[in-house]
Amino acid sequence: MNRLAFAAAAAILAIGVPPAWPQAPAPPAAASVDPAQQRAQAAFEALPEAERRQIQLDLNFAAEFSGAALGAFGPLTYRALQAFERNNKSAVDGILDPQERAALALMAKRERDRLGFRQVPDPVSKASIGLPIALLPKVEPQPGGGTRWQTADGKVSIATRAPAAAEGTLEQLYEKAQVSGNPQRKVMYKLLRPDFYVIAGETPQGKFYQRMAKLPDGSLRGFSIAYDKALAPVWNKLTVAAANTFAPAGQGAAVAAVQGAAGAAAPRPALAPPPDPLAPRRFERSLTAVVVAPGRALTASAALKACQTPRIGNQAVKLLAEDAETGLSLVSADGLSAPPLGVGAAAPAAAEHVGVLAPGLLADGQRGLLALPGEISGPSLSAALQPGAAGAPVFGPRGLAGIVVSDPSARLQVAGVVLSARHRIADATAVERFLKANGVALPQVEQKPAGLGGVAARQGRSIVAVACGQ
Repeated sequence: MNRLAFAAAAAILAIGVPPAWPQAPAPPAAASVDPAQQRAQAAFEALPEAERRQIQLDLNFAAEFSGAALGAFGPLTYRALQAFERNNKSAVDGILDPQERAALALMAKRERDRLGFRQVPDPVSKASIGLPIALLPKVEPQPGGGTRWQTADGKVSIATRAPAAAEGTLEQLYEKAQVSGNPQRKVMYKLLRPDFYVIAGETPQGKFYQRMAKLPDGSLRGFSIAYDKALAPVWNKLTVAAANTFAPAGQGAAVAAVQGAAGAAAPRPALAPPPDPLAPRRFERSLTAVVVAPGRALTASAALKACQTPRIGNQAVKLLAEDAETGLSLVSADGLSAPPLGVGAAAPAAAEHVGVLAPGLLADGQRGLLALPGEISGPSLSAALQPGAAGAPVFGPRGLAGIVVSDPSARLQVAGVVLSARHRIADATAVERFLKANGVALPQVEQKPAGLGGVAARQGRSIVAVACGQ
């Protein structure tokens, strides 16, 4: 099982879960949420969609917002609003009154003007994209049916592209984009959907981001950005801005989004009453647990301690034992009857490519099993883990490699892409030793070389989500 097998499986699994996979019970609603965040969400969602998107575009320039400007309220938007309010010396409640909204628009416009950021129609590819023209003096056509913009020193390059039909389908280009003659080039994130793909990664010197979209007529248009790591503080933000303003079908309505509006803002709406406590919560802290025996599961102590009312399904989770050295906790939950996790014959070698399995939200907003590629180096795992992956099992070619014990509760994103980071794990030997000390022995299973998809199919029923109150 090599890295490509894991990566290919991860891309498939991130799109959806095969119907044959048994699913863990959906986590129930959290018992409570942050009232301040509830009020900020209610105020934000009372605004028209176009205004919500514009606020996020403005936050990108005025408060380091790193998410997709889709008009949906989430933790990234909430934190960016609070950051802007702190800088503006306003009340830090995540709710913009008319004066704050005007100040945000003006601040963002000044920053865009300073950078020369504007929507640029590309006559070659027929797409358009928001670019900081003041920083990109070198412009030239590209042989692949696009245009390239570069900084004077060549350390930043942005290129549009309109591949010919003979170059391949969206899926074929997605596979080709992952292959490189540079052995030090690492793909840190990738996602394939029916109408687009995204690939992001890095080399020892730089970072890159690629997007390709399929238009209704089947034609393809995309763009790529590559920049020196030393320029990341500036270009991480500008990569987000370019991704949020890329219009594969042409300039269209994207112009208004880039120009912004510093005029009148919608009045601060009245606060909505607290929602029904039984209604689903959008912001639900969670973690992962793996079933190790009937009624018992293994998870990460750090995330469990931050969980106010942990539950698996409709059952409360109780702590049975924990180990400060490994960061592991053994818990119980009534009715937990999923098959126990199986282990392989040997722990992975150093610097081995592995896969991480955790329940979470798929790209279409549905719950399912996420499968992500990673790399183990010593006691840590390098992977782009989603929130909720604390306690997730890590699998290598020969079986269980360990359990994630750090808590990736806050995502670091660039252009909506979760970035890779190092996370502490408890290796397979530590896991078995901890369980044995508490009277639990995991069954030994033969690890067949079936890729991460095969591992998920065999082990998926043992992986459950633990929902938390906040």
